[in-house]
Amino acid sequence: MAGYVGQTAIKTKEVLNKAKDGVLFIDEAYTLANKGENDFGQESIDTLLKVMEDSRENLVVIAAGYDNLMEGFINSNPGLKSRFKTIIKFDDYSPEELFEIFKNFCSQEEYILDDEASKLIKKIIFNMYNNRNEKFGNGREIRNLFENIVTLQSRRVSSIANPTRKDLMTITYKDLPIAKENKLPEIKSIKTKEKTPEDEILDGTTSNGESEYKFEWDSLPDITFNDVAGLEEVKEEVQIKVLLPLENPQAFEGYQKKNGGGLLLFGPPGTGKTMIAAAIANEIGAKFCSVKPSDLLHQGAGNTEKAVRSLFAQARKFPCAVVYFDEMDSIAQKDTRSTYAKQLRSELLAQLQGIEAYSKDSGNILYLIAATNKPWDIDSAFIRPGRFGTRIYVGLPDDNARRYMIEKRFNKIKEKGIVTLNDDIDIDLIVEETKGFNGSDMTNLLDKIEEISIIRNSITQLKYICMDDINKSLSEIHSSVQIEDIEKLTKWKEKNN
Repeated sequence: MAGYVGQTAIKTKEVLNKAKDGVLFIDEAYTLANKGENDFGQESIDTLLKVMEDSRENLVVIAAGYDNLMEGFINSNPGLKSRFKTIIKFDDYSPEELFEIFKNFCSQEEYILDDEASKLIKKIIFNMYNNRNEKFGNGREIRNLFENIVTLQSRRVSSIANPTRKDLMTITYKDLPIAKENKLPEIKSIKTKEKTPEDEILDGTTSNGESEYKFEWDSLPDITFNDVAGLEEVKEEVQIKVLLPLENPQAFEGYQKKNGGGLLLFGPPGTGKTMIAAAIANEIGAKFCSVKPSDLLHQGAGNTEKAVRSLFAQARKFPCAVVYFDEMDSIAQKDTRSTYAKQLRSELLAQLQGIEAYSKDSGNILYLIAATNKPWDIDSAFIRPGRFGTRIYVGLPDDNARRYMIEKRFNKIKEKGIVTLNDDIDIDLIVEETKGFNGSDMTNLLDKIEEISIIRNSITQLKYICMDDINKSLSEIHSSVQIEDIEKLTKWKEKNN
């Protein structure tokens, strides 16, 4: 897709012409049906349909994506159904097949699994499989697991004096994510068993059969506002606009200002919105559930509505609960052609209607928090008072916040007393060079600094971090935030806050 109306059709034709007498593979094809401010996707679909019709004899087009979203894509245009007549659904790999994929990764990189590690990895994969959702990545999940284990193995081996090749290439139980617990992970049983009322709440099944979708509820998120670097103005706003009304509702008695409704956190990606939501839940002692679009969008008549009702039914079972909607712009899309997205939007609005009355009548707390990088894509019905009427902008970390992140990481390294931090390290320079970085960028930079040091240390046996490591990292890691996005968010903030 292009940046201007009209250009997309030209670009699409160019790609289609190159694919003639061959096969065109369109990955994540459902994104073409996500209607936004400028409907470039529809322009691309219209061009695609025309060329597919005119080139039946010499062009094969394969579209791929998650099955529930692809159904929305096919239903977004009557012409797509007649062009894509053959539909093939790929089932998830079994745990045994996923373990074979893991072993293939090991073989390709010449790593050896010892017996204990092999048994543990089978159990880890079994748990991953049993807890998968509709966006489970199959081979990609296993690749991520493999790369994580290799990173942990590299850190362990770097502490061995004069390691042999066997040391360097063997994966042991100490290299696994659960090694610090020094015990086998428990395998979640898939057999039917008698459930307690608490089990019914947590696994999403109740006696009336309405709540049949599982949502993960954390008893108490292990995150406080002290863990959130900087963002002092945001914390102050949260204290006044969120925590005060929840913890001291009597303060609002006698005033006309309404108390209630949910919170919308908006700002660039990677700025700590999820941490703030979890810290709020921790502050008020609430059960916490983080929900993404894929948790609620389900194919099949009525299934999306059932998932939403299940979520709220489970939340109401707890005396105090916080539901966090991540990627709210996809959950409550302003413009969408997807049937399931429309169903999700309507059912969520219906559930929001009774939240304030429920809290007053029951004495329980059910607080809703939504987060987005694109607030302009959210249906305006959701950001009215009483729904997500409280809006707080979560911006990029300032100089003090970035300094805090750097010093916190370096201080943790110092505390262990194993790795030396050279005197030439200039924290002021790092702070200056990271202007425009979000929290995720800062984490990537600090990880890269350690990675460069680890690689050198594994060769020289000298454990230290120097300014040269930092300069190399700064040359490779850059801000992922687009200036245009910041400008657009600032304008939306000025207009809507």
